[in-house]
Amino acid sequence: MANKLKENNQKDILTSFILPVGPRGQYKRFSRICNIENISCKNLISINMDEYLDDSDNLISKDSYLSFKGFMRKKFV
Repeated sequence: MANKLKENNQKDILTSFILPVGPRGQYKRFSRICNIENISCKNLISINMDEYLDDSDNLISKDSYLSFKGFMRKKFV
């Protein structure tokens, strides 16, 4: 992912990834690589799974352990 992002940044084109939420630690590693190699994520579009809704059809809180958005905010830093 880091190599593709770096390659696309050099060409000044957008990069999009469809990212699953999973217990593999891939986002922490990706973040570390981007930070170490100074790879910008400003042209990165990440597409994640749909967010869960509560019984009233409102998005669940990002603080919920079920929240994909919350997971990505915590792990993809």
